[in-house]
Order: sequence, then C-alpha cells, then structure tokens
Amino acid sequence: MAAQDAQSYQHASRGVQSSAITIAFTAVAAFFLAIRLWTRVIIVRNVGPEDWIILAAFIGSVGYAIAVGFEVHYGQGRHMDTLSTNNIVNTLKVCPPLCV
Repeated sequence: MAAQDAQSYQHASRGVQSSAITIAFTAVAAFFLAIRLWTRVIIVRNVGPEDWIILAAFIGSVGYAIAVGFEVHYGQGRHMDTLSTNNIVNTLKVCPPLCV
C-alpha cells in the first residue's frame, strides 16, 4: 500500500493549482487596477507617478503569470523523477527571469 501511495504521489501534479492561483490573483489585481485607473483618469483627471509605478508592477506580474504557465507546461508541480531531461532544461531556461 505504501509503495502504491508513493507511486501515485510521483505522478501527481500540482501545476494546475499553481496556474489557477496565479491567474486568479492576477485577475483580481487587474480588476482593482482598472478601477483605480478609471477613477484617476476619468473622475479625478489626475494621474500621478504612483499610478505609472503600479501599472509597471502589474505588467511585471503579468509577465510572472506567463512564466508560471510555461513552467507548468514544462513540468513545474510534478515530481522530479517523472520529468524528462528536455523538460528540466526548458524549465531552467524559464526560471532565470523569475529569479530577478
């Protein structure tokens, strides 16, 4: 029974959960950013430097979400023993932008 549990653990993937959480939080951030920018541009008519900084940070967040999608495609969330050498190399190619 323990061997079967270990085997099912190796083939389980948490990549879908990682993608779902990243997409959900990016969508929530996009909603609040849209409300803030709409208020600052349309209602107040005063866009400040902090709005541009928030927009730049959001663009970075979208880039991170895209990188997580690539990593999940190449095996993030799966056990290392189930990945091919090609998947490991491709994951390591995607990883450096996330470390910056």
